[in-house]
Amino acid sequence: MQRFLLFDGLGAVLWTLAFVLPGYLLSDHIERVAEEAERLGAYGWPLSSAQGSPPTSRTSTFHRQLLLRELANRPYYGRGAEADDG
Repeated sequence: MQRFLLFDGLGAVLWTLAFVLPGYLLSDHIERVAEEAERLGAYGWPLSSAQGSPPTSRTSTFHRQLLLRELANRPYYGRGAEADDG
């Protein structure tokens, strides 16, 4: 139990630092980012949100194709060779 609490606490500290530390270090640039976002206006958010979309969709399509290929090669659950006879 002590080992679990140690690693759980360590993980909590690392996750907290991962999100708080960049904000603290880049806090001087928040106004500049806000100005750029205002300058881009309605065109900025689609461009920034689209940056992560293509790799995600390609990856999910690839994994879906692998899953379908694997399922196509398996016999149906509960049905063996006797199902193919009839």
